[in-house]
Amino acid sequence: MRQRQADSNSQQKGFTLIELLIVVALIAILSTLVLPSVAHYRHLAAVGAAQATAHCLETGFTNFNPQSSDPVERYPFGISDQASFVNAANQVGCKMSSTTSRQPVSWREICHATVLCPDGNVVNVLCPLSPDFVCAGGPPVEVSYALTLGVPGYGDTIDISSNKAMEVHTSPIP
Repeated sequence: MRQRQADSNSQQKGFTLIELLIVVALIAILSTLVLPSVAHYRHLAAVGAAQATAHCLETGFTNFNPQSSDPVERYPFGISDQASFVNAANQVGCKMSSTTSRQPVSWREICHATVLCPDGNVVNVLCPLSPDFVCAGGPPVEVSYALTLGVPGYGDTIDISSNKAMEVHTSPIP
């Protein structure tokens, strides 16, 4: 067996510039491969969280009763901005954070309702739906609604309605 004899002057005490450049180049190549897929999965996660919240809202609003004196049962009446939307979601059991950056869906003020009045008139109403909406003959007999919610940070939208026909409209994934 040969033993290597080394001078104390010829021992390497660190990395050479070439070795460091090769490591930096490999890290750059790997990051260009990984980062687009991370962005893709973050987008998918945001859409998935928004879909879950939208489904919860749609389910929570099934007990919607326009004649009720309880404001919770009258949702989506009275939803006019993000704060009232978060309050409505929390009231029907869809626990949304009060922190804006942590909310899975956003209120888009794109909604409409078809109201059947006691006298037989049908009224189409745009948002915001007033909690004090009253037909000529008294409180509404039946209300059907459709809301469009947004996915914060992305161009995706989710439509929910009283007939439980949730639709997701996705934007192109970056």
